[in-house]
Amino acid sequence: MIDLWLAIALLTVVVVGLLVLPLVRPRRPMPPREEYDLAIYRDQLAEVERDAERGLLVGEQAAATRTELQRRILAAAEAEPGDTASAAHGGRTAVLALVVVVLAGALGVYGHLGSPNLPGQPLAERRDALQAVAESRAEMERLIDSLAQKMKESPGNVEGWILLGRSYQSQNRYSDAAEAFRRATDLSDRRVDVLAAYGEARVLARDGTVDPEDLAIFEEILAKDPRDPRARYYIGNFKAQQGDLEGALQSWVDLIATSPADAPWLDEVRERIADAERQLDLEAGSVNPSPAAGAVAASPPKMDEATIRAMVDGLAEKLKENPDDLKGWLMLARSYEVLGEAEKARHAHARAEALKSQSQGKP
Repeated sequence: MIDLWLAIALLTVVVVGLLVLPLVRPRRPMPPREEYDLAIYRDQLAEVERDAERGLLVGEQAAATRTELQRRILAAAEAEPGDTASAAHGGRTAVLALVVVVLAGALGVYGHLGSPNLPGQPLAERRDALQAVAESRAEMERLIDSLAQKMKESPGNVEGWILLGRSYQSQNRYSDAAEAFRRATDLSDRRVDVLAAYGEARVLARDGTVDPEDLAIFEEILAKDPRDPRARYYIGNFKAQQGDLEGALQSWVDLIATSPADAPWLDEVRERIADAERQLDLEAGSVNPSPAAGAVAASPPKMDEATIRAMVDGLAEKLKENPDDLKGWLMLARSYEVLGEAEKARHAHARAEALKSQSQGKP
């Protein structure tokens, strides 16, 4: 068993080393392909989300892949040519975040795919194994706490708070995760995906109990994105917990109607529906989707955020070639506002105002 943990430790060191080496090398100015790289990462992130919805990626596998792509996006977006100190600081933060993700993913995958039915082991080996696990967990906690300290030093980093929230969630520290997601929610102008993570962490922190404040969060999400599955699911749970089983049943039926046909959560929701029908003494399938849910199901889904971001990046690239396009800068500013990227929106507005002043000063 000791040999196994030594092998795991060695493999982890090698993997982390290969991933971290490019981050700790002295940084050079950002290449001209920066925007192109960002678009590629965002497309990959969108593909991960689609695979997760179809059930092709699940659990820690999906979380680790998603987090790594977000780290790359954050690193590419924040790096500034010539800013050596900032780059070094960002590199250290990225290294720390990456180590957290690798360790969390390694333990999560082993916990899910390990072999608990192997023959018994001598007491000494079991003791060594338990000590190794305890040390790994302690180290992970230390790294997460260190990342939390980094966020105190850089409190305006939205993606950093999201990563911290997910790191806490991987350790079942749901209250801490909720606080991290709350910070990200405020900084992102209540972006839907961040808001959903915040609401879910709040519920998990209370062992699945949905309170009125949670309900308000999920209703806000549903108003912004009628296809969000967590909103309908937890709204249904709230109604069931309040004794409104008919209302809960309707929410879950609407969730089925607005979900993709291969969504991984459908089986669980169908079980809840069947149980509610039995308690209400209703015929199976007798409750139809509400008109609002039916309209959502009949309408084509909106473009996902990754696609929108790719389009916005394309517009930004065109404005590099034609920097005097006033309408283009105004459109870019509005697009950044929609995406919750306030600093970029201010820059685009400033550029537009400068072009207005130039045009008004001409004879």
